[in-house]
Amino acid sequence: MNDTFSDAHRAYFGLITVMDPLRFMFWDSRDVTMTQLRVMFLIRERCQPSTGELAEEMHIRPATLTGLADRLESKGLIRRWPDSDDRRVVRVGLTDAGSAVLDEASATGRAFLDAAFQRMGPEAVEEFIRAANAFTAAAEHHQVAVAPPES
Repeated sequence: MNDTFSDAHRAYFGLITVMDPLRFMFWDSRDVTMTQLRVMFLIRERCQPSTGELAEEMHIRPATLTGLADRLESKGLIRRWPDSDDRRVVRVGLTDAGSAVLDEASATGRAFLDAAFQRMGPEAVEEFIRAANAFTAAAEHHQVAVAPPES
């Protein structure tokens, strides 16, 4: 089993090694970090979430999320406003510029992956889908099992 796990580690880190330069170039050229992009994607997925909801989803403290939001807002990528029902709650949404950055990030990543999947062929892509889904389910299960206790 150790050889299999070693091979799996190499395969996983091989994926990261191939993907990271593309992601790093994108982030660097837009002056946006991976964590900031993750916040922006969550904002898009959750449709005007509160800062508390985002912090919980990312497993970070609200103060950490506030710092991320400050930087994104200063770059004109998000906006914040008080909730109309509870002024203690701060809602967050993407600006047009923020949406454009996410659209570009998605298109760039999709084009890269499409080219790789095309080279792999249908059978290998199906095998990749099964393996990636199994890995994601196992990793999510482990992530829940080792999540830090709520403070």
